[in-house]
Amino acid sequence: MQAVAAPGMRRAISPGLPSPRLLTREKPGHSSHKAMIRAGSWGRRGSTGSTLQTDPLRFGACIPKAAAGGSMPPRANKPTKNDVGYFDIAHYGAAIENSTGGVYHVKLNAYARQDTSAKPFAVVNDFVASSLGMAAGLPVPPGNLVGLYGGKHGYVSLAFGDRGDRPPPVIPPKFCAERPWEACGIIAFDHWILNTDRHDENLAYLPDVGVSVFDHDRTLINQPPDGDAIASLSSGKDIAYKTHCLIRHVKDVSHFPEWFDRISSVTRREILQIVGRCHSAGLIDAHVRDALIEFIEYRQSRIRSFIDRTKDQFISADEWTLDLEGVDGGN
Repeated sequence: MQAVAAPGMRRAISPGLPSPRLLTREKPGHSSHKAMIRAGSWGRRGSTGSTLQTDPLRFGACIPKAAAGGSMPPRANKPTKNDVGYFDIAHYGAAIENSTGGVYHVKLNAYARQDTSAKPFAVVNDFVASSLGMAAGLPVPPGNLVGLYGGKHGYVSLAFGDRGDRPPPVIPPKFCAERPWEACGIIAFDHWILNTDRHDENLAYLPDVGVSVFDHDRTLINQPPDGDAIASLSSGKDIAYKTHCLIRHVKDVSHFPEWFDRISSVTRREILQIVGRCHSAGLIDAHVRDALIEFIEYRQSRIRSFIDRTKDQFISADEWTLDLEGVDGGN
């Protein structure tokens, strides 16, 4: 997969895996810590530009170089539907030589996030929270950790859109009325990861395309005082987030139990692997790793309780149907 990345991106954090080529190109209007990148065909390093090596995304595969003069597919340069909506396709290229079944090179738009002095755990938060969301079945665009020059790391996630256009901000009443299942899932998920920054511009909804949930840098280790991650996790452990942008517009709360089950189904092994990757990359030390795992598992078992503590905010709910028996012992 070939991409245009934020400056300084270089290498994979996991050895032995096929890696894409990313060429530096920061898009105007995007900050340096989350620059638009262009992701595309897998291949060898070109003669110009810096390179970024990253693990393959979940749906990705290492594919050979296209044959010269390869034919274009019938819907060249058109977006392609998938289970989380449209990924933002920048270019549909040449056919892959000797492929069976019509395989083509493709370039996808994506975003790259880096830590800043104001948000020293932005990459950890975004990667871990987004990975947990995907594990629970939430429509989070696939993403991965990437290596940067100087031993640092960033987080790259695929862009969501229709024909290259950025989706407009979500209208909460409309979204909750038309997609109540996803609305309940987003609220439950944001309680799990202590997301105090959900708003209409980090949700995307196109009725004929799908839903996208993204931008999780202000979660988990959330604005740590003086960079003290363990103190931040300790102070946020029992917070119930009452000012969620969707909570006042949800009418049907009957979808919550399914999301409680989905969140509780994310196993300890998955959590250990997700957080462990941040430790292996040197983004957090062992003490923060263990505290973050404990934080995630603690809140995972108390989603029902957090929802119950905020039920007075569900002012549009037709009926409160949730069975909250044993909420503090698990989901």
